[in-house]
Amino acid sequence: MSALIGGSGGFYSILESGAFLAGVLTESDYSQATLAIRGLSLGTAFERLAGQAASLGIESQADLAPVAQLVDLYVRTRASVYQALGFNLSMDDIQVLEMRRDIEVFARILAGEDLHTRFWHWLDRFYYEAYRPWRQAYHETVEDATERASSVLGGRNKTGVPPDTSLLPVQNPILRYPELTSAVQSGRVSVYFWSQPFGMSDIWTLLPGLLICSFDERGLLYNKFLTYADDLAGRARAWQIRLAWSFYASTAILVWITRRLPLSLGCLGPLSVSMPGSCGKLV
Repeated sequence: MSALIGGSGGFYSILESGAFLAGVLTESDYSQATLAIRGLSLGTAFERLAGQAASLGIESQADLAPVAQLVDLYVRTRASVYQALGFNLSMDDIQVLEMRRDIEVFARILAGEDLHTRFWHWLDRFYYEAYRPWRQAYHETVEDATERASSVLGGRNKTGVPPDTSLLPVQNPILRYPELTSAVQSGRVSVYFWSQPFGMSDIWTLLPGLLICSFDERGLLYNKFLTYADDLAGRARAWQIRLAWSFYASTAILVWITRRLPLSLGCLGPLSVSMPGSCGKLV
């Protein structure tokens, strides 16, 4: 991935940017989601973003070049959502700088741009040859988490009332950040819970009117893997497998094109088992 896009590596949220602009952040089908994203051109992406920005009272800078205009408007739009909820986020903060980096990379995979063909060829191979088979192996883990979330939240499809957050894992972003707690309980944002097989409990991202966050107990998959490793290799070799898991997990998350930040973590909707929601709705 680093060889394709350049730079020094790290976590990217390239598809979060694209899914947001294509309107498919909560689409769980890989083909449907990626077809919508890869069909975006610079013109259509900017047109859709401009509509979102206008609803927030944000205008584009007409004196900028087309790509710079897209990048600038995207960053200001996304940052304004956090600021509106009370987060002390300046345009020089690392979170904003990484938003800028992500949209700059995404601009290069738009239809007609220099990385479009190579990026989608790479992603399709990764998904169909590596990620989907691995994901299918942990289907029951995701289903268990989905049922647990449904039980805790009081159902899969709750609308009109804030979700009951009292039984959420303590590390859930809604409980950890007062700004999110207030926004969710007052109905200022809708909530979209989703479950993923990595067992990460505090990944989240904030968009206009929408909070997307994971619902998992910390280390669920990690603990299951260690149990499996111990049974398979015996305690004498468990440390080697633990080391391999640490490397695998970090690599999987990196290739998954997500990032984990104090204020924002990109999600990859098309590659997650999603549970769409509106202010506590869970499907």
